[in-house]
Amino acid sequence: MSHPHETLFDVPQSVVSPFIGRTEELRTLTDLLDRPSLPQAALLGGDAGIGKTRLLEEFLSRARAAGALTAVGHCIELADGGLPYVPFVSALRALRAALPAEFDAAVAGREAELARLLPELSDPARAAAGDPADSDGRDDDSVGRGRLFELTAQLLRALTAERTLVLALEDLHWSDPSTRQLLGFLVRALGTGRLMLVMTYRSDDIHRRHPLRPFLAELDRLRVVHRLQLAPFSREDTAALLSGLLGGAAEPALVREVFERSEGNAFFAEELLQAIRDGGAEAGLSESLRDLLLVRVERLPESAQLLLRVVAEGGSSVTDRLLAHASGLPEEELIAALRAAIGAHVVEPTDCGGVAGYRFRHALAREAVRDDLLPGERRRLNARYAAVLEADPSLVPCDELAIRLASYWYHAHVPERALPAAMEAARQAGRRSAHSEQLRMLERVLELWEDVPAEARAGVARVDVYGGYPSCGCPGGRDAGHAPGCERAYLDLLGAMVAAAQAAANTERGLRVAGLALSQLAGADPGDAPYRAWFLKEQSRLLRWDRRGNGQAELDAALELVDALPDSEVKAAVLSEGAMHRTLSGRPEVARELAVRALATAERAGSERLLLDTRLRLAMVRFDMGELDDGLDEQRAIREQLLELDPLMYCKWVQNLTDALEYLGRSEEAVLEAQDGLREMARLGYYTRYGHDLTGNLAESLIELGEWGAAEAALEEVDARLPGAAPMHSNHQVMLRAHLQLARGQAAAAADGLARMMARPGEWTWQPQFRVPLYDMRMRTAAALGLAEEERSLLKEALEYPGLWSSGRERYTWPLLARAAEREREPAEREAIAATAARLPRKVPLHDAWAARLAAAQAAGEAPERRAALWGAAEAAFCPLRRPLALAEVRILLAGALGEAGRRPEADERRVLAVEALRGMGACPVAAGAEAGAPSGEGFGLTARERDVLRLVAKGLTNRQIAGELVISAKTASVHVSNILAKLGVSSRGEAAALAHRHGLFPDAA
Repeated sequence: MSHPHETLFDVPQSVVSPFIGRTEELRTLTDLLDRPSLPQAALLGGDAGIGKTRLLEEFLSRARAAGALTAVGHCIELADGGLPYVPFVSALRALRAALPAEFDAAVAGREAELARLLPELSDPARAAAGDPADSDGRDDDSVGRGRLFELTAQLLRALTAERTLVLALEDLHWSDPSTRQLLGFLVRALGTGRLMLVMTYRSDDIHRRHPLRPFLAELDRLRVVHRLQLAPFSREDTAALLSGLLGGAAEPALVREVFERSEGNAFFAEELLQAIRDGGAEAGLSESLRDLLLVRVERLPESAQLLLRVVAEGGSSVTDRLLAHASGLPEEELIAALRAAIGAHVVEPTDCGGVAGYRFRHALAREAVRDDLLPGERRRLNARYAAVLEADPSLVPCDELAIRLASYWYHAHVPERALPAAMEAARQAGRRSAHSEQLRMLERVLELWEDVPAEARAGVARVDVYGGYPSCGCPGGRDAGHAPGCERAYLDLLGAMVAAAQAAANTERGLRVAGLALSQLAGADPGDAPYRAWFLKEQSRLLRWDRRGNGQAELDAALELVDALPDSEVKAAVLSEGAMHRTLSGRPEVARELAVRALATAERAGSERLLLDTRLRLAMVRFDMGELDDGLDEQRAIREQLLELDPLMYCKWVQNLTDALEYLGRSEEAVLEAQDGLREMARLGYYTRYGHDLTGNLAESLIELGEWGAAEAALEEVDARLPGAAPMHSNHQVMLRAHLQLARGQAAAAADGLARMMARPGEWTWQPQFRVPLYDMRMRTAAALGLAEEERSLLKEALEYPGLWSSGRERYTWPLLARAAEREREPAEREAIAATAARLPRKVPLHDAWAARLAAAQAAGEAPERRAALWGAAEAAFCPLRRPLALAEVRILLAGALGEAGRRPEADERRVLAVEALRGMGACPVAAGAEAGAPSGEGFGLTARERDVLRLVAKGLTNRQIAGELVISAKTASVHVSNILAKLGVSSRGEAAALAHRHGLFPDAA
């Protein structure tokens, strides 16, 4: 059969309305195009028919005239949802056709991964089958999707390095979750390159629960995104539109009628004009746009009407060959019907993923025709589409085949064909990292399960499940499906759903499905134990990710179950998960025992990946338990193996390595490893998943080194690229920012950030690595704000927390105790601090330095020479460690002790060194306080009365209370407080109190 599309050269291919109005919108788009330094994005919203596409066409035409390359992709609507990534697929195919050599060079070495978007990048046989890439078992969660997204961003950066590209995505209201996720990533992650994204959507479709609504709200917060909401035409614009269509001035009466009935909707106005021209006075009888559209359709020949019904049910676009087969019309009749439909401006040719096809000229016309179909007609049309596609899969682009078959069979109401089609669509979606669509298809399999006889379900290929999921023992592997009568088929489906839900970040659904599976496994069958252990392990992970708890009870139950099981992958996976959990919860002894068992089990089970995982876990545990050299050496020993066999685990490895180096006080080395690791992550395509973690470690080391500007730049860069970070990652960064804010005298900002972080439950509630430094940060913030009682309460709570002295957390606990001792003066509190310190090991020189600082702080009240000696010892301990902030703080306190001992020149020397270091880092308020002078307060220029007032401010008294104590008026007290704030260079009473405490001006005020 010939291609009908190729025979229609003499038929108008589309109707181009005159471009009317939209001057401001077009200017905005053009201005964005002229900003080459930073990628830009524009959202064009408006009601159906308002003129979004016409504005886009005009802009793209002008962009091409200005030398830009343009590519357009359309979201495609099927009866039950969109197609994964389809607008990107179309756009990338267009780019490959336009720039074949550059495109192929940009994807070189990444073809297998990028074949998840463009199947033709893989080998031809796989591409023809719509199977884009091997599932290698490593991408067992959203990491695979993140890798795909990162590689896509790299591709676009390469293509826009030397030219401007406008990438237009139409009809976002039909977009699938994976398309939205990739789009959201690109908007944030590109950073460089001359790319402009333009997206259109129907605002009248975006109801309160529409999935696009939160996505748009998220984009609105980004400074590179500009939303343009198209308003209806004015009467003048409507008159200009009609005049352009008529080729001359429109009559005022016509303008009035069309404007009043169309309400400024451009498409409605065009349809009204056409109806008036076709039917004269009869057009006045049609009260709605839908009626007008159906009237136009009903005037067409019967064959054209049939064809339009076929097109309407096939999706928002249909390839020409699929339409030819599905319509069943003889070739000549098909061509005549297409001529009539195109000539009536109802349908138009379009690109369908690189092949010719057709679509309705406007979605409203398709909706009118489709809504007019009878239920029986819809079933028969879907069955016809499915049958012809199964007979000839080449009728559609290979990436659309599986999902179209699943949709057509489902809406044809043929369960025994719909179930295997949905399962295959789920398999393909998973291989393309389209996990939300995979979950949706698996939900459909679950829905159809009872409608399909067991014998018909046998042999249906299964979805891969990761994480040591037990094998049911059916021969032939997952591609062969389950053997007839397999009792594990339903559990396998639930396991696949749990895995897909985790990968799609749909923890709520994952928890529900895991609960359903565990209810199915509630019996006493010993064969259920491996499955029950796996679902409990995943339930534990989901609870942690959803921040509903620490998942310990579920993991404990899984560990108890695998104790009695023979060696297997599921046993090794559960033991390894247990080791990780115990490490994070501050129980290294238990973690070590579990890691040793996991390692032995993985060796006997023959799983190389699990073996690497457990080796890494054991190395981490050994390090936490004080076997520092051996633990670090073991971590370094597996680096090359990880890069070669499991790049995903390499990302976890480098995160743990930098953390270990920071623990040792080797911050310069940690910075170099982190920077190298971030480059590797970007190269490997895993920056999306692990960039936040590792950047947090990098920033922490830079902060300790006093390179605050570099730390902030790193945090800002990762926030710009990955703003939707998981709470655990953002928690770390909130605390890092609070550290900087406190050092800069911004205590209120630090308190606000910490409060917002704590308003959402998360890992900080149970992981010592978060909770211990959070105690320290909150205590310092409270002290800076003059909230002495709150600080004392936090200290008491911290000293009672078992994780405070857990192995591996000393790097946080020693500073907490030392700083607390510098502030607290009550004997009972000093004793409690000393008792905790006595239990705390000192494993590295950094711990010794903080212990020396603590000893000096505990000597408050002793002879000045004794205190000067102890602060001198603390200074000597910090000097070789490159901890400039800690050293400067020690020198300020040493200067005070030296001054009280009468050694003023030495005191001044230390103070000058401290001030220079503080100013160099940007801790100007602290530097100002240090520079102001001696601990007596005279250096601040305070009068005797002002020192009295400051003493009471430091105790937390109000102006009225101060007035009562000093027998002065409240107004006079207020004036004194204002003068004190000005002299101290602070902006609040809390900061003044903190400065007084920090310099020990009034030891009895605490």
